[in-house]
Amino acid sequence: MKVLVADDDEIERTALRDILKALPGIELIEVADGQEALDRLCDGLRPQLCLLDIRMPRLNGVQLMQSIRRDPALRDLRAVITSSNRDRNIIVSLAQLSIAGYLLKPYDSAKVIGLVRQLLGPQAEIRPVSKTILVIDDAKDIRDIFREIVTTEPEWEYVEATNGEEALKLLKKGLRPAFCFCDLMMPKLDGIGLLQQMREFPDFASVPIVVISAENKVQSVQELAGLRILGYLIKPFDLTTVRGFLRQRAKELAAPPA
Repeated sequence: MKVLVADDDEIERTALRDILKALPGIELIEVADGQEALDRLCDGLRPQLCLLDIRMPRLNGVQLMQSIRRDPALRDLRAVITSSNRDRNIIVSLAQLSIAGYLLKPYDSAKVIGLVRQLLGPQAEIRPVSKTILVIDDAKDIRDIFREIVTTEPEWEYVEATNGEEALKLLKKGLRPAFCFCDLMMPKLDGIGLLQQMREFPDFASVPIVVISAENKVQSVQELAGLRILGYLIKPFDLTTVRGFLRQRAKELAAPPA
């Protein structure tokens, strides 16, 4: 199987080369910038997977992906973006280009191998930045706790918003999280207001949502049940419970479609 690696950093290409040696049957094709990658693709190269760096000369990773998705002969290529950048705006923009994954540098061998195996296996399919967690809470200490948990779980990416209005903007720009943790009491747009608007939009009406709150009122839980929440966590919450939600959701995403 052919895997195209586009990265102007020889050290990073070497790192991927060494990691992918563990997978039999991989033919690695390396190029040093996005324009060279596009030229090879336009000349007839059809890799089963592309690993594309964001920052490259002549044509960067985002521009390359835009060119690929515009070309009818190339638009179905599976592509994973590689970067050291955790900026959520970049992740959102890439989600709109239907990337199959986002690998952070420096590379974690297990994550690279796991993602490549998943994408090259018989059940592989293109997914927008899959396994992304969106945490919506105006309290920085709560967001910090979630970030620490999510970044230690394999194959998850973390995106945060400080209120419901900010979260709604991210969703309307194209972010499609596999899971949301949403606070109830927030400025600008509170949790219930956000949930009501999310359930009205077909594009993200089915996103699984766990509410987090310091309130332990039966009335609040009953009202939220009508908005199809997946769970309700009382602050201060048990970190083991959060990990349980993530691991269960990961199993659901990994399962082949019925």
